[in-house]
Amino acid sequence: GKYDEQIALLNSEIDLLNENYNSVSEYFLEKHNAEIETKTFELKENQRLEDAEVQKYNNSIQEKEVKHANALVQAETKLAYEFMEITSKDPSVVDLARRGYFADIVSVIIEYYNEFDNPIDAYNEFSNESEFNVFLTDWYYRSVLYALYVRAFGPEE
Repeated sequence: GKYDEQIALLNSEIDLLNENYNSVSEYFLEKHNAEIETKTFELKENQRLEDAEVQKYNNSIQEKEVKHANALVQAETKLAYEFMEITSKDPSVVDLARRGYFADIVSVIIEYYNEFDNPIDAYNEFSNESEFNVFLTDWYYRSVLYALYVRAFGPEE
């Protein structure tokens, strides 16, 4: 009995310390979890912003591709119209050349393809466009092809 009171007092102090320890560790655990949540939110937000940037970039590329395709269609339509207009009067190739028809077309085509950032793409696209062969004689077509080739790959040795 003599120490019972002291033991009870020490036990209650131990319980109090344990409670304090638990509330302190709980506090740090909560603080840690809150930090993790904040960090996670920041990372997600950064990811969202990056995704938005990528989306914006992709949209601008699509926009350029659409503009590019439209310009090509417009150029082809204009050439087709001029070609029909001129050939309906049935002039010869010599007459066409004299009127500067081919020179005009060649300069329009070259100008269009010179706007490409990548000259190799320009060359490849022109060589895949069979339409132009209709509007140009073989000689003019090959001249344009060669001009684009030189711009893309340099002059042939």
